Amino acid sequence: MKAFSEYHSSKQKTLLNGEIIPEGYGPEETLQIALDNLFNHNNVAPFISKQLIQRLITSNPTPQYVTRVARVFNDNGAGVRGDLAAVIKAIYLDDEARHFGSVLNYQGKLKEPLITTIQFWRNLDANIRTRGVYTIPMDRGQ
Repeated sequence: MKAFSEYHSSKQKTLLNGEIIPEGYGPEETLQIALDNLFNHNNVAPFISKQLIQRLITSNPTPQYVTRVARVFNDNGAGVRGDLAAVIKAIYLDDEARHFGSVLNYQGKLKEPLITTIQFWRNLDANIRTRGVYTIPMDRGQ
């Protein structure tokens, strides 16, 4: 983000949780205070944790899984908040991510059928010769 002084109001501002930016602060200072206010809000850790779990592991994580990852977001073990390396590690090493059968037998991200098919044909060096028919070279592997 970039702050532009010509569009900035130096009046007092009230942020989330009642935090106030006093009158007279410049655009860069105001932007930093506002971003810190958002980053430290209680809903940020569960929100980001759930979004990352949904993109990386499963579309429907349990509240317990989200809570465990959010704890790591809030404190990586060394008192650091928002350590994404620690968060990603917590997501992948959690029992729900590693033992799919522990919650649901069908849990986890699967490749789309089209992507799976394309990867299959690429692994066989298949190509289209005529009329959209795939052929596989007979000398493959020799």
